[in-house]
Amino acid sequence: MHPDWYNLLTLMATHKSKEVSLLGDILVSHGVLTMAQLHEALCKQHNSDKPIGQVTQDLGMATISQVNAALADQQWRRRNREDSPAK
Repeated sequence: MHPDWYNLLTLMATHKSKEVSLLGDILVSHGVLTMAQLHEALCKQHNSDKPIGQVTQDLGMATISQVNAALADQQWRRRNREDSPAK
């Protein structure tokens, strides 16, 4: 396996285990991106300093309104997670 893919998959697994609402995952859940597109965007992002929402727009995978909707969902999820009682 290519080292960049290994690092990317390790990073994704770490985020998943922390139950973080990642923007890319939200874009997939909204049906905006496929997992393959998300992987492509994450690889492109790895070599830039741009946020994933900007990368998906630059690649023509998402519109600004789709990214904004995902960002609003992400903020809502984080706020609700903080308000919920600790497990």
